[in-house]
Amino acid sequence: MKPNKIATITLDTKIQVSSRIYGSEISDEAVFLEPDTGMYYGLNKSGSAIWKYLKQPITISELCQILTDKYDTDSVDLESMIMEFIQEILSAKIIKIVD
Repeated sequence: MKPNKIATITLDTKIQVSSRIYGSEISDEAVFLEPDTGMYYGLNKSGSAIWKYLKQPITISELCQILTDKYDTDSVDLESMIMEFIQEILSAKIIKIVD
């Protein structure tokens, strides 16, 4: 097994849920399985709101703009939170960087 190489991401990085992830939305939450590790993950309402937009390729800046508009919040704080979340799920191979 190859070690996880942590990719550098920027606001221009385009991302999408990995095609091998199995998931479902339940009310305001999302649950999914990473089959290589057998790990199940659950996302709260905030994580689930982000998850909905990752089904199709999207840049991180587009995602930030959508969520800033939707939740009428400070873009700097939201951007920081999203970048941290994206890095975490990218490292876990839940999402992938797309061209």
